[in-house]
Amino acid sequence: RFLRQPTTLLCCDPAKSEWWNQDLEALAAGFGGELEPCRDAAVFRFEDARMALATALLLQRASRQRVRAAILTSSTTVASFELFGQPCVLTVDSRLEDALASMRKSFPGSIKVCAQAYGELEAAIESEAKGAIVTAEYDGEEVSSAFVTLPPDPSSESSTFAGLGLS
Repeated sequence: RFLRQPTTLLCCDPAKSEWWNQDLEALAAGFGGELEPCRDAAVFRFEDARMALATALLLQRASRQRVRAAILTSSTTVASFELFGQPCVLTVDSRLEDALASMRKSFPGSIKVCAQAYGELEAAIESEAKGAIVTAEYDGEEVSSAFVTLPPDPSSESSTFAGLGLS
């Protein structure tokens, strides 16, 4: 059966050499989400946008390579069915493609956040992503999207953050 429900999708490109599907599935489950099957990227589905942010931040901090990510909150169509006796839920509308396109527009080390998710996450970003640079794009007076860029690990090769000479 098909359902329309509010959903937050997190789309990211963690290195396949670092993150196995089993790791990503466990990560999703640990934050109350599910890993969507997708060949091009890791796509997580959450009911709570804060859990998507927490997952994105953990992936950014735990990965050796900088990860591109996008968080998209919207009303989404999902298919709910059983496969070999196990309940399955899959996103089946264009929101998945929108999340992938958003991820492709982000930069390594950044999390692109759509306007709706940013409205829900602004306070959480401030408290959970300490030290990050947050930039917002506007359409008139309204935020159209935001980027959260965490500082790199001080021991990494790219330890200069935004030209500030942090090392």
